[in-house]
Amino acid sequence: MGCPGTRPLSVPMLLLLLLPLLLVNGEQRAELLSPFFGTKSRYEELHPHLLRDPLSLGRPLSGFPLPPASCTPLQLSAVVRHGTRFPTRKQIEKLARLHGLLLRRGDGSGGGGRCSVAERLSGWEMWYQPEVDGKLAPKGSRDMSSLAKRLASRFPSLLAPGRRLAFTSSSKHRCVESSDAFREGLRQALYGRMSEGRKNGEFGPTTTRLFPNAWPWVIAIVHERSKPISSPVIIQFGHAETLQPLLSLMGYFKDKVPLNASNYRHQSKRKFRTGRIVPYAANLLFVLYHCEQAKSPKDEYKVQILLNEKLLPFTYSGKKVSLYSKLKNHYQFSLQNCEFAKVCSIDEKCPRINS
Repeated sequence: MGCPGTRPLSVPMLLLLLLPLLLVNGEQRAELLSPFFGTKSRYEELHPHLLRDPLSLGRPLSGFPLPPASCTPLQLSAVVRHGTRFPTRKQIEKLARLHGLLLRRGDGSGGGGRCSVAERLSGWEMWYQPEVDGKLAPKGSRDMSSLAKRLASRFPSLLAPGRRLAFTSSSKHRCVESSDAFREGLRQALYGRMSEGRKNGEFGPTTTRLFPNAWPWVIAIVHERSKPISSPVIIQFGHAETLQPLLSLMGYFKDKVPLNASNYRHQSKRKFRTGRIVPYAANLLFVLYHCEQAKSPKDEYKVQILLNEKLLPFTYSGKKVSLYSKLKNHYQFSLQNCEFAKVCSIDEKCPRINS
């Protein structure tokens, strides 16, 4: 079944692995490939119901939100990974070389005779161009727009007309474009579809600041409550490398046995699966509540965390709600040993966009 004149485990083996993908439709193909995409996984792998209805909230979350009679949402702070993007220029160049190889082996011009597997795969159209270099794809814009609309449904008192919203983004174009798509989806959720000019005037004040790096947000969420709340909603757009270090710092997805080449098959149920943690459009939400009927001042503020729109238990208690004071005390070491002002300083040359 292989191609003549080639070494084992080289191109022919790759072609044989890819051949079954030609025998199924696009949706089935995505399901077959999705477990191997890692951080390039689609968000719908976590929420299959979104394939049917991108605005569906799915089944109600047990314990979320807290009962409105006792606690009301005070602030939503979120770290969001950009939506689905195009391959980078480097990957596109690799794909172009592979496509050229398929064409040559398919018609036999590459030497070693014709290869039937390569011939079938050579019908694939290589349409990626270098200029799309890592930019947000149309699917990524839909990811962000739909996420904004779902969050507006989950947090109607915070994401409401006239509220002050703060948007922060990495300087990468796909993150800035994700912020734009999110805001557009939010406008549609709050005001419906209308002319561009009117939409721009419907929001409360929003600010976008461009950071040269994604890392500085790691401690920012817990720090925010130490200051007066200037915005009830803070949405920060970054990368997988923004979210994954933050979650690791917080103690999540720690496996007892490290993953390596020799135990891969036995680690299929491991906690650390990046495709399930930080797919495209991944989001980490911190919801701060004010509880007026608290028995003491320290019980007045509570926090819930959602990862990809699912409640995330706190590592130190296993519970799905925590006193803010306990959250801050648990991460006190990180707070005290992070040179926040230095790490998060902004180069004055970086542009600031107000809209």
